[in-house]
Amino acid sequence: MIVTVVPALAENPLSKAKLLELVSSGVDDPVVIQLIERDCVDFDLTADVVLELSARVSGPVLNAAIRCREASVAEASESSGAGGDPEAAEGLAPDTIMVLPFSGTTEFTSLAAESLSNEIAGKVPLRLIQPQETEIARVRAALKTSGAVSVSEARTVGSSSGAQYVLMGDINAYRRGGSLNAIATLKLIDVPSGTVLASAQKACGLLIANSQQQCVVRAVRRATRELMPSLRRLGSG
Repeated sequence: MIVTVVPALAENPLSKAKLLELVSSGVDDPVVIQLIERDCVDFDLTADVVLELSARVSGPVLNAAIRCREASVAEASESSGAGGDPEAAEGLAPDTIMVLPFSGTTEFTSLAAESLSNEIAGKVPLRLIQPQETEIARVRAALKTSGAVSVSEARTVGSSSGAQYVLMGDINAYRRGGSLNAIATLKLIDVPSGTVLASAQKACGLLIANSQQQCVVRAVRRATRELMPSLRRLGSG
């Protein structure tokens, strides 16, 4: 029988440098994950840090780090009396909406999310709020491991960030001969109930001699316009 021994470390919890040192020195993933589960990590998993780690550690190791940080944040929230349960819907600011990072095959998923935020800002009776960095990390980890974010995960992210509604998006671009196209899919989620209130899917239309960025922005704009009636009704009651 092979027994895996988790080494004792002077550092508790793990710093980013120590985590990368363990991985680069060839310590097996199961051992690294055990260390993370035992000691957690001492650094914030911002979007930039997640992107850096995703290129240098495995998905399971990154997910373990995110889970331990989420647990730390949850404990801090409970001790301060902050609500984070989507079922209870406590701590949610009324008439607020949040845009999640997009999934998709194109490299311009960040551009798609930014375009969606720009399309709704100041045009709907809802206040646009930004996800917490730990929640961005949660979404990016889900995208890395499964390529998508579930409605349940979207609710958790929205609740933790205090949003009443969440917009999820997916963008896929492809070329056909000398032309290109992109398809944007949007879902509007009610955080307390988990109900998909509305959805839209639109293509940018085949473009010739134009950039992929332009196609992505156009597809998102068209899908957003289809959702606008639903978005404008949210804050009217």
